[in-house]
Amino acid sequence: MGSVISTFQGGVDGSLSLVFGLFAGLSPLWPLLMMSLATGIFALVLFRFTSNQPGIEGAKKRIQAHLIEIRLFKEFPAVQWNSFKSVFYQNLLYLKFGLRPLLWLILPLGILLLHLDAWFGHRSLKPGESVIVSVKLQDSDSSSLKLVKLAPSPGVSVETPALRLLDEGTTEWSVRVVEAGVHQLNFSVGDQPVTKSVAAGSDLRQLTPSRVRGGLWARLLHPGEPVLSESVPVEEITVAYPQRSIDLLGWQIHWLAVFFVASTAFAFALKGLFKVQL
Repeated sequence: MGSVISTFQGGVDGSLSLVFGLFAGLSPLWPLLMMSLATGIFALVLFRFTSNQPGIEGAKKRIQAHLIEIRLFKEFPAVQWNSFKSVFYQNLLYLKFGLRPLLWLILPLGILLLHLDAWFGHRSLKPGESVIVSVKLQDSDSSSLKLVKLAPSPGVSVETPALRLLDEGTTEWSVRVVEAGVHQLNFSVGDQPVTKSVAAGSDLRQLTPSRVRGGLWARLLHPGEPVLSESVPVEEITVAYPQRSIDLLGWQIHWLAVFFVASTAFAFALKGLFKVQL
């Protein structure tokens, strides 16, 4: 199963890299809108073939009819009460008819969001910018922490001595990336080596803030870099990349808000073209 997930994630990563490469040099807003459009279309197609389209259309028409009844029969409380009950019941039917496509959509959308967060959730460092990197051990006694060392590759300089936090089982450094590109941080715990990448530059790229150990769930939550080997006594290596925000007409907005609003807007705008009842 692990190899299947790795192969699948590699395919997703490769596809996104290829597509996002077409937007090189542009604002991250444009590839995000493109993914929102693709997601909206995918949701429409899925909704059309997995939902009860006649049922949805009928429920919407009956809701509209009962709402008209409520407005027309203001002087007849009994009629209005029955109309309110009918509106509530038809809304439940409407939700029921839309439940199946939502269940079909949850898994692929969830996997896509994890991968998109690796692209849009954080930004690369700027050349000359500093960042905190940390290594968390499974065994957090003081003798183990003293074994953790960092030897960065060319392009990265270590600014501070190791800060060892016994209560948290972590060792931290401040490092500075002096030139653009993807660089390796070479750690060791005694004689056991382990690496973590750190990226700098202005290009949109996939980033993995944390490299962790674990199984299937760890692979899904942290795409982009392989999970840590069970033979290495390291639980997690983290690079504290800055959060990215999307510039939308001068407003700094979280990418997830832009994605969901744009995907929903595209879906409603194109539902007539795809002949889908939403």
